[in-house]
Amino acid sequence: WVMLEGLRYPTWDADYHIKPMTGWIAGPKYTLAGVDFGWDHPSAILIYGVDKGGNRRYVMDEWKKRKVSQEELILVCQEFYEKYNLDAIICDSADPRWINAMQWEFGGKLPVRTVKKDRSFGFTACLAALTRKVEGEQAFFVSPECQKFKTEIENYIDSDSKFQSDDLMSCWRYLETEALLHYGSLAPQMVMRSFKFSFSGGGDNG
Repeated sequence: WVMLEGLRYPTWDADYHIKPMTGWIAGPKYTLAGVDFGWDHPSAILIYGVDKGGNRRYVMDEWKKRKVSQEELILVCQEFYEKYNLDAIICDSADPRWINAMQWEFGGKLPVRTVKKDRSFGFTACLAALTRKVEGEQAFFVSPECQKFKTEIENYIDSDSKFQSDDLMSCWRYLETEALLHYGSLAPQMVMRSFKFSFSGGGDNG
């Protein structure tokens, strides 16, 4: 594998980050699903764990497919919900109809919500997650089963091109933003920082 120039996440290291679940430190306390809606571009789902302290991250499972109906996508989410006992589903905010359908299906079972699509905030948060350590030890783990995530992150360049494969990368941004804003000891600080950032007019909301 040859490193591409202009990679969005140059600190990604498959040999370091990919570990079987038996090698994960602590393990997930909270389990979230990130959903990116698509049609010609694939729809994607990423399953993401957060430890009890809110500092470690675990990429647990993935799914990606083109030209998926609303019904099929909800069915896959239901399967993940049953498999992982999800705590929340975090959706792409681009299409309110899909979001409403998800909220209707899961209403009363678990939260279905969107996050502010602030790409700059999300990219920074994901970069920080890759290099974070807790008590000097690794804090970002990826299951060997998540080969599509591996392929995307290793080919994801710093570009606004709509033609690169970044569907799971989008899910990851939503999930890492959600993890910072709602889970762990840093959550209250991150919420206040996010509000200040929003009111100051910062960020790229594309």
